[in-house]
Amino acid sequence: MAGKYYVIFLLALLSGCAQVGTVSGGERDVAAPKPVLEEMEPSNATTNYSGNTFVIPFDEYFQLNNPAQTIRMVPPHATVSAEMQKKTLYLFWEETLEANTTYAIYLNGTVKDLNEGNDTTLQLVFSTGSMLDTTSYTAVVVDAFTGEPKDDITVALFDPNTDRLKSLARSENGIAKLNYLSPGTYKLIAFEDENLDLEVQPEERVGFPEGGLISIDSNYFDSIPIRTYEPFPKQRYKVKSFIPPGTFELETTAPIRYYGLNSAKINGNPSVYFTNKTEDIYYLVSPDTLGGSSAEIVISHATDTTDVTDTLTYRFRNKERQKPINIRAKHSGNIAPKQRLQYELYGQPQSVTQDSIEIFNLNDSTWVTDFDVTLDLHDVYLAFDPSLSGELEIKFKKNAIETIFGFTQAFQEKVTLKKESDYGILNIDVSRYTAPIVVEILEKGKVKKRLKIEDPSQLIRLDLLDPATYTFRIIRDENGNGIWDLGSLETLRQPEQVDTYSKATKVRANWEVEVTLNPSESE
Repeated sequence: MAGKYYVIFLLALLSGCAQVGTVSGGERDVAAPKPVLEEMEPSNATTNYSGNTFVIPFDEYFQLNNPAQTIRMVPPHATVSAEMQKKTLYLFWEETLEANTTYAIYLNGTVKDLNEGNDTTLQLVFSTGSMLDTTSYTAVVVDAFTGEPKDDITVALFDPNTDRLKSLARSENGIAKLNYLSPGTYKLIAFEDENLDLEVQPEERVGFPEGGLISIDSNYFDSIPIRTYEPFPKQRYKVKSFIPPGTFELETTAPIRYYGLNSAKINGNPSVYFTNKTEDIYYLVSPDTLGGSSAEIVISHATDTTDVTDTLTYRFRNKERQKPINIRAKHSGNIAPKQRLQYELYGQPQSVTQDSIEIFNLNDSTWVTDFDVTLDLHDVYLAFDPSLSGELEIKFKKNAIETIFGFTQAFQEKVTLKKESDYGILNIDVSRYTAPIVVEILEKGKVKKRLKIEDPSQLIRLDLLDPATYTFRIIRDENGNGIWDLGSLETLRQPEQVDTYSKATKVRANWEVEVTLNPSESE
C-alpha cells in the first residue's frame, strides 16, 4: 500500500533476556498519524500485564479503518475492539488472557489520516508474565519469476497442528522481521493480504518455504528467499473487437499459454482460431457471420481440472461487415536471409494468383520472379533465394488473394533483404543444467527469442542474430512443458526456479561470440 507509514517502537531492554519490539513496515510518510510513545498506557513491551486496555494518543486527528478486520491479537485469545476520542485510540477486550504468555496486537492499517488516507501499521507487545519471548526470525520475500524484492507482503507464522496464527510482519524492501517468538516449529505463509483478513485468498500473491515449515531455536536471518507468485485468474473471454468481414478478437483474463481454447463455433459452425504473436489474443475466423444482426460464439477452454464452455454474443454495427479485406505485413522492414515475408489477412486464404504479385529489386532495377508463395490458416508467406539481398518493392494487385470472405485489396510496401554478414552468431553453453530448460534471450528487458531446450548438454547456436546487447533468463522446466509453472499452496509445490543472468553479452555484425550460463552464477 503506497504512502503507508510504519511506526517503529525503539524501546530499552526490559530485562536481561527481553528484546526490543519493532513494527515492520514500509516507506516513511510524514503525513501518516504517529503515536505519542511517552503517553501510551501501558507502554509497549510491558511485562506482568493483567489489564484489558491500551490507550494510544496520536499526534493528529485520524479515522478508524474497519477495526473489526484490521486489528488482530496473536495468539488469538481475545477479540480486540477499538474506539476513538479526538486524537486518542482505545483498544480493549473482555476475555481473560493466559498466564505467562507474550501477546502482540497488530493494527494493520486501522489508523488513517483524515486527508490523504495514509495509514499506520503498529505492533503492540506485552506479556502476562515476567518475561517476553525473545526469539526473532527474518525472512526475505521476492517475486518468484524476477527475483526482485517484494514489499507489503504479510509473512505469517501459524501453529502447524492447529493453524492458529502465532506471529506476523509485513515486508519492507523484501525483508520481514518477526519478533517476540518462542522457539519451535511453525507453518509459514507469505501472502499479499489485499483485504486485510489475514487469510490467503485464491487470487492473492502467495509464497511458502520448501515443505511449508520453519524451525526456530535462536535469532535467525533466513537467506533462502520466500518466492511469491500471483495466481492466474480464472479464464474468462470477451469480444474485444470485430475485424470485418468475419474475424473476432477475443481477450482473456489469464495467459493463453496456460489455459487455451479447445474448440470454437460461430453461429453453430466450427471456427478456425489462432493467437497473435504474443499469445494474449485469440482470433476467430468464420464466414458464418455474414448474415443476421448478431453472432453467437460458443467456446470451450481448459481450466486446471476440466473444460468450460462459454457463450458470447456480438451485435454488428451498421455496415461493419462491408469493409474491404486488407493485407497487413507482420514482418519488420529488415528481412534476414532465409526469413519469409508474412502477411496477415484476418480471413482464411483459399488461393493466390502469383502473377498478381510484383516484386522489383530497387538496387539493380530488375524484376524478381523466383519466389515461393505459401498459404496457411490465416497468413500468406513469400520466400526468396537466401543469396538475394537489397531493397525490394512488393506489390499485391487487387484481387491477388481469394479468402473465404472474398478478394483482397491492393497492397504495397518496401523491405530490405539483409546479408548474413549483417548479423552475428551467438553460441550458448547451458551444459551445467541437467534437465529440460527454457532459455530466454532478452534485449533491454524484452524477450527477443525463447527456446525450449530438452537436452542442455548440446551447444545452442543462434545465427542471424541482430547486433545488440543481450541478457538471459533460464526457466528450469521441471515438467518439460515449455512454460513457467506456478506453485501450489495446497500441495506445497514450489514455482519453477528462474535463473536471471543480467551480465550483458554484446553481439556484433559478422562476429561469433560464446556465453556460458552457469546456474551457480545466476542472480
